Amino acid sequence: MNMMDQLLGNLGVDSSQSILLSKVFLLVLAVLLFNFVLRKLFSRLALKLKKTENEWDDSLLDAARKPLAWGVWVVGIAWVVGIVSHAFDADTLSFVATLRDTFLIMLVSWFLVRLVNVVAIMLTRPGKHRDAWDKTTVEAIGKLVKAAVIITAILALMQHFGFSISGVLAFGGVGGIAIGFAAKDMLS
Repeated sequence: MNMMDQLLGNLGVDSSQSILLSKVFLLVLAVLLFNFVLRKLFSRLALKLKKTENEWDDSLLDAARKPLAWGVWVVGIAWVVGIVSHAFDADTLSFVATLRDTFLIMLVSWFLVRLVNVVAIMLTRPGKHRDAWDKTTVEAIGKLVKAAVIITAILALMQHFGFSISGVLAFGGVGGIAIGFAAKDMLS
């Protein structure tokens, strides 16, 4: 941040409170502008991708739009809080980093769940080069994949907060095998 301090000093901002306020304002403005540019980029990309025959790119773009916008704000606010806590010598940096990482894990999970939903809807409709899949099968596979994403996110969050997940994984593996053997006759 030395470069930003020098830039603000050259502009006539000299007191430490004014520098801090200017930094916060500039960072929030930068996040706002980046979010605006990202939204415009997604809009233009959506128009270009609608012209293609491939439906998968539309699905990916649709699923990524909201989580990515929220991710920009999460990272930006964490950056601003880090600057402010550093200025006041507060020891909130580890808390802010933990909170930021938690939100990023949740946003990636949200993206994956949205992607599964969009793909499931897309697969139940006939496409240009494929037939429609059975709706019940798509719903069942979609629910399984969403459950796997949510369970993986919960395990990642537990690991991030310092819980040992090796016992949970071992129990889940043994439980999965037991359920598989119990359900094999029903599924065949």
